[in-house]
Amino acid sequence: MLRIAVVDVSAEARSRIAREIGRLQDNASHELSLLPKLSIQQLAPEEIKFHGAPDLLIVGDELIGSDIGAVGRIRAIFADTPIVVRLRKDQETLLIIEDLARLGADDTISENIDPLSLSKKIILHCRRPKKSRTANLIIVDSAKGGLGVTSLVAGLGEALVSSGKKVALVDLDSETQDLTRFLQARPFINENLEMLVDGVKPVAEEHVRQCLTPVWNEEDGLFCMAPSLIGEDAQGLTPLQTRNLLSVLEIVDSIYDVVIVDIGCARGTLLKTLYRVADRVVMLVNNDPASLYATVSRMSVVRQWINPTAELVLVENSSGVSGLPSEILRREINLATKSDDSKWFNRVVPYCRSAARWPGSGDTLFSRGKKSLVHILISLSQRMTQGETAETETPAERNWGIFETLRSKLNRTLPEFGRAASASSLQKAQKLLSFKPKDKDESVSSLEKAEAAFEKLAEAKTKTIEASEKGDLNKVDQLIRRAI
Repeated sequence: MLRIAVVDVSAEARSRIAREIGRLQDNASHELSLLPKLSIQQLAPEEIKFHGAPDLLIVGDELIGSDIGAVGRIRAIFADTPIVVRLRKDQETLLIIEDLARLGADDTISENIDPLSLSKKIILHCRRPKKSRTANLIIVDSAKGGLGVTSLVAGLGEALVSSGKKVALVDLDSETQDLTRFLQARPFINENLEMLVDGVKPVAEEHVRQCLTPVWNEEDGLFCMAPSLIGEDAQGLTPLQTRNLLSVLEIVDSIYDVVIVDIGCARGTLLKTLYRVADRVVMLVNNDPASLYATVSRMSVVRQWINPTAELVLVENSSGVSGLPSEILRREINLATKSDDSKWFNRVVPYCRSAARWPGSGDTLFSRGKKSLVHILISLSQRMTQGETAETETPAERNWGIFETLRSKLNRTLPEFGRAASASSLQKAQKLLSFKPKDKDESVSSLEKAEAAFEKLAEAKTKTIEASEKGDLNKVDQLIRRAI
């Protein structure tokens, strides 16, 4: 939401300018559909010092005609606020323009300016980032369904909460409400949000807070915003409804440390606008060849939508079934989209049998997953909030690329263990991991034995990293050789 203050001598003059600006909200032009919702405040010159700085301040022609020096006094009060002066035709002289520039005005508008030109000036002057924003609005998307967007949103949210962040999850899937239902965050249909989007209620912080539900309790720091009924494919939103929804997200972003949006069934103008306002975009892919083709197609249009300052991160989410090797998947997407490895999260989100049971439980991948999955989610949450550089990686972590390969192979073999507890299956897992589980009890399934072996490998990696941090390179080399 953009806060605009109109300053002039008489109430009639202020109301006239406010009505002209307010018509922008009612304009049905497609080009004006992306203009944020406007909040217009009318102030007398003597009232300015009692109010906070707006996003844009418009000075009326009556004040310029009676006291042009008021512009300088306004500039002294609002040093960083763009000031636009409205001039009558007889006031548009070089002498007055020079005086306004000297006094600190940023631009002028005429009394007969058309809506599109006025909108351009508003957008350009209000482009600077707002200090109230957290700059952590993250949207998670995929080129096709079934790649784990909802699962990752929930798991990433809890991982961020575990690091002390206050997190809001926004569910935009108005068709199935999967995120909200899986987390058991009632109500599943958000009537409060629907009233804000439709304009029945004003978009204010107190009303926006009513749209958010704590997933467990207020102290846990994880909140969920259920979707409203916004049409079958989110293309039925009017420009006013789209602006209202974006104003709601802006307020949510100012309240919480991190906001993660499950893009759901959003399409059309809403989807494009979300890409424009996001600080980070997570694009999920997996080893299914159909995912590769769809991702390449989506990436070509995403680059036209995304904010130039936003970070795009490709994340591979393991499906647990055979498919393209990770190296081939990344290489082909990089070639087709003219990208490089810097766009990728450097680890694969592993398939975890226990975490796959999270839907409808009220838990997330983070609380149900094994240590390896939890570690990956924590690493991804750090990338989303702090960035990730090669310098932060220890030598031991760089040498443990073999760990990710072995884990991926084990994940693809686990379904075989679950179907048949055969001796050959167990030997296959032991050969992959290069050491045997201590438990010889025949009552223990081969799946449990394989998982025990995987845990041993994870412990070996931890010991290796600890040795590296202490500078004991001989022990690092010894541990890596022993595990491999």
